[in-house]
Amino acid sequence: MTTFQKIFYHISRLLLGVVFLFSGFVKSVDPQGFAYKLQDYFTAFGLSSLHPIAYALAFFLVSLELYVGLLLLFSEWRRVAAVLVSAFMLFFTPLTLYLAMANPVSDCGCFGDAVKLTNWETFWKNVPLLLAALYFLRRVFREKSAGRSIRCTGCRFVQQWLFPIILGLLALFPSFWATVSLPMIDFRPYRIGANLREAMHIPEDAPKDEYETEFVYEKDGVEKTFSEFDYPWDDSTWHYVSSENRLVRKGYEPPIHDFALEDEANTDHIAELLDRTGVSILVVTPFLESLSQEDMAKLNALQEAATAGDVLVFHGTASSPAQQLDLRQRGLTTTLYTTNERTLKTIVRAATGVVLFRDGVVMDKWPLHGIPPTSYFATVGGLSDAQLRGSGGTALVYGLGVVLVLLGVVHVVVKRKQGKKEER
Repeated sequence: MTTFQKIFYHISRLLLGVVFLFSGFVKSVDPQGFAYKLQDYFTAFGLSSLHPIAYALAFFLVSLELYVGLLLLFSEWRRVAAVLVSAFMLFFTPLTLYLAMANPVSDCGCFGDAVKLTNWETFWKNVPLLLAALYFLRRVFREKSAGRSIRCTGCRFVQQWLFPIILGLLALFPSFWATVSLPMIDFRPYRIGANLREAMHIPEDAPKDEYETEFVYEKDGVEKTFSEFDYPWDDSTWHYVSSENRLVRKGYEPPIHDFALEDEANTDHIAELLDRTGVSILVVTPFLESLSQEDMAKLNALQEAATAGDVLVFHGTASSPAQQLDLRQRGLTTTLYTTNERTLKTIVRAATGVVLFRDGVVMDKWPLHGIPPTSYFATVGGLSDAQLRGSGGTALVYGLGVVLVLLGVVHVVVKRKQGKKEER
């Protein structure tokens, strides 16, 4: 390759590697969120029967995307990486063009909840990536050999197998952790440290929705649509048929705009949770039928301990009033409130989750199977903010970063050692 070709080759590799690494990581820390997005796609394309496999498919796709990004950045298994990255772009670029034109789903979900792009923005992002992928594929397969011979047996194992295996395990880890616990990074408005009252507030000077009224009038059996500006005020021969308000510009929408806790009388109790001074707990169970007897025993013990510690417990669910009544009759003691299903799934990525609040601020959250001992909730009101606030998966993220840096250093050392041996 010429110098220019080498430069363009490495630019293509690094561009694809960085984008796939970022895109794969922000989705792999929350595979459940991407599974919900896949279900939106399945519904839009009339494939609702595929909903049960959405999570497994999401887990596989986001881990593979992250793995491809790592292979590209470390320049490992280049032919495999070239084929995979080209396959991704050849499939998703036409798909995003269709999504941009038909708009069956407003947000593609390509960067999870970390970065929101419109479908057109996603398509135009994919065009240069597709070109880079095809160029990279062409250059890799035009090479005479996938790599020079390696005389060092240990170097051969490290170069050909150990690094790709380690990279594969690293690519699987974020999704695995989110499956057994919660996402190590939370990009949603209900993340630890978020003030929900502020996230629901609409500033006085915030832009409001702008609407345009369209009028349909009829004359001589022909209907015509008019706006407010070309309305035939001076022609009485037109006869009114209908009118419609059309949204022309979306106003400001707060990060949290659909959070409510309604009782049987449809009274919203969200203010009691967010305006309460001190500690309160929100239990999230989108579907009550997912609760086992063991789960209900844990929730009842939590309720008892919280009551002893003067902590209010709110239990949000999207299940019907009949299902709520059935659970109460079976012995569930937490007070149930009805909440939007999508909101509940956004608050905690768990079949049942527990969120700890102080003064309307999210201090910590756990899946039900990972909550602290019930004695903790009896004394939680006396703890300081520093003692209450959880770290989420911050330490895990830093740990992964350190592992990648160390792996990169070792990778460079091994390659240099290999090059010196070949020169002898």
